[in-house]
Amino acid sequence: PADLLPGIKNLLDELKAANILIGLASASQNGPVILDKLQITNYFDTIVDPTILKAGKPDPEIFVTGAKQLGVDVSECVGIEDAAAGVDSINAANMVSVGVGEAKNLGKATKVVPSTADLTVKLVKNVWSETVGRA
Repeated sequence: PADLLPGIKNLLDELKAANILIGLASASQNGPVILDKLQITNYFDTIVDPTILKAGKPDPEIFVTGAKQLGVDVSECVGIEDAAAGVDSINAANMVSVGVGEAKNLGKATKVVPSTADLTVKLVKNVWSETVGRA
């Protein structure tokens, strides 16, 4: 739990309080183990199993699968990523993308923030409503 990135616990708490579904779309097969070790598994409504996918990022399959598992349309989703291939994957899935890191690497994201500490429900909702055009 001490290794949780800055702001993540706050973001997860805010998302749950706002009744926003949360999915993990990691290419790592260790995703569930890492969530367990960080003691945050209970926040996630779904975890995509990357071993069932035909293609990896930047293919959109992992994010499309996550949306299906959550029972929502991709147009209702915001994906958060720290890698260019992940941002490309989110964009190819027709989701709103938020990149975490350097803008020079994540410039194709709808919005880029420098740190996980900058991630809030307000930011996610604002980026989505500005992009999709509704609140």
